[in-house]
Amino acid sequence: MQHLPLTPPAALAISAIRQYFDIWSLPQALQQTSIIFKKAAGKKAWRPANPYYAVHCCRHLQRLSKAAFVLGDHNHEAFVNAILVKPADNMPDLSQPLQQFTGKGRQDDAFSNFPRQLSAIEYGCPTDALRSYCSYRSKKNWKQFYRLLAECSLSTLSLQEYEKAGKLFGIRSQVFKLIEACHLLHVRLRAVQIVLE
Repeated sequence: MQHLPLTPPAALAISAIRQYFDIWSLPQALQQTSIIFKKAAGKKAWRPANPYYAVHCCRHLQRLSKAAFVLGDHNHEAFVNAILVKPADNMPDLSQPLQQFTGKGRQDDAFSNFPRQLSAIEYGCPTDALRSYCSYRSKKNWKQFYRLLAECSLSTLSLQEYEKAGKLFGIRSQVFKLIEACHLLHVRLRAVQIVLE
């Protein structure tokens, strides 16, 4: 097993990502997030069987967001080498083993786990997607957004009243990129033992 020396904040960020994908597979995470966005953008209150589920999902998205802010700027050479996939001619080399983007769950397959929101460059180095996410909004604004997302999904408030017209699609795209980039980090670091520097 490969050992990867990381600072305590980076190790905690990787731990948060691992915990997130211990709870949800990538397709489940994307599906639940999509449902929450749809309900939050509408004016009808969502009445799921367990309302805490939306709050729980948004809290975990907020933890992924914190991890993105830590890992997006983490340029430790061993870390970058552990997650980097060198593409052929600037495109993902799909002839490579599917373990590069497939989880270990029973229902994980290449089709449902392939990142659809990420560019080829972001696929090769997921921290590029994390940097994009971090530059889109500040850490404080993302934290407020996830609280608002949970609140709007469970009430008659609409997220469209709080966000500028046309911005919601861009925000949703960034959140989906965050999830897919973190999933790639999770998959590529699953065989790595984290040790503190």
